[in-house]
Amino acid sequence: MWNIIDEYLTKVSLLINVDRKDLTLTRGKTTITPDNCKIDYLKPNMGYGPELSRYCVGSDKDTITSWGLYEFPSCCAFCVSTQAYVTPKFRGVGVNTLSNALRQQIAKNYGYSALICTDIESNVAERKTLIANGFSDIYQIKNKRTGNIVNISVKKL
Repeated sequence: MWNIIDEYLTKVSLLINVDRKDLTLTRGKTTITPDNCKIDYLKPNMGYGPELSRYCVGSDKDTITSWGLYEFPSCCAFCVSTQAYVTPKFRGVGVNTLSNALRQQIAKNYGYSALICTDIESNVAERKTLIANGFSDIYQIKNKRTGNIVNISVKKL
């Protein structure tokens, strides 16, 4: 799995014009390395909530992107990708598309059958990324608490 992470970080570095050696992928407060990649440190947690399941790409100077990956509660067939975020100054260059592909690869690597993503209708960039990456919208609802239109999309892995 480390070769996939290293390739991803290399591609991100080229997109944002930053030296690859300055970029890291962290999960919680731990930097992903070749060693902890081998011991399933990337495996999504079961259920939601733990800080450990937050992934972040950045350098000493900037956070570039972050997301959460979680095993769907009570069903290990699905992995859920949520809270995907790209820092505004790095938007529009393909970072989210690369990160979405990495999330799919992580989920596939750990044997999940499908990846579920949630997003809000007004997040046009995320909507475009999901459609471009082969996700299908399966449900839409208005969140009574926020007023946002929420989409649930899924992709078979």
